[in-house]
Amino acid sequence: MEVPDPDSLVQEQIAYYRARAPEYDDWWLRTGRYDSGDEFGRRWEAGKQALHQALSQFDPHGEVLELAAGTGNLTTQLSVVADHVTAVDASEEALAIGRRKLGGSTNVTFVHADLFDWHPSRQFDAVVFGFWLSHVPPGRVRQFWQLVDAALAPDGRVFFTDNAVPVEPAAAAGRKPTIGDASPPWSQTWVERGVSARDLSDGRRYRIVKRSWNPAQLEAELAALGWHASVTATAGLFIHGTAVRRARS
Repeated sequence: MEVPDPDSLVQEQIAYYRARAPEYDDWWLRTGRYDSGDEFGRRWEAGKQALHQALSQFDPHGEVLELAAGTGNLTTQLSVVADHVTAVDASEEALAIGRRKLGGSTNVTFVHADLFDWHPSRQFDAVVFGFWLSHVPPGRVRQFWQLVDAALAPDGRVFFTDNAVPVEPAAAAGRKPTIGDASPPWSQTWVERGVSARDLSDGRRYRIVKRSWNPAQLEAELAALGWHASVTATAGLFIHGTAVRRARS
């Protein structure tokens, strides 16, 4: 397959996550066709728990902006501790799922918008995003962090989570197939190019941006953009980090 330039994939990526919304939580919960066996499942759950604890320790109180909120998995946790959460995503289908999860919550506002075109109208105490930074094309990284900067109050803080490695190959590597097992979801990632090809359950294939870093690489990249970041890897599958602006001379 031709590997495109990742900066050309923004609209195809939005289309993918709109189409994928009904099955996204199967990926997060490792159910259905994403169930890869007990060993990987235990690592996945341990990693998810570590992310949950890291967000709790970050203590995202006050006014919180969640970027790329998706189906509301982080939104649900944020809504318990924040005074108010503004949850933004380009997939109206994913936001609809998030609204259902939050039910009658009165401290969450959902905003349907493309993050590369959206600008905050006010500032927030914290900006949070999960499994999004790896989908920002290299040519738009500075633009994205300028958005974060504009959204943060002067003493604001950032929290983020993401994958440490391409997930489906890692799941398949530890899988012990048995007779009658369904094939795992088709996914191929060109790590050095920042591109991944994904199949949905109905066979539709999309190309998306998918970058990965080790903690030191990501800390260095953010330092070059004017941020002080602390990034941790967990369970060999995820990373989580915090960031604040570096002091300006």
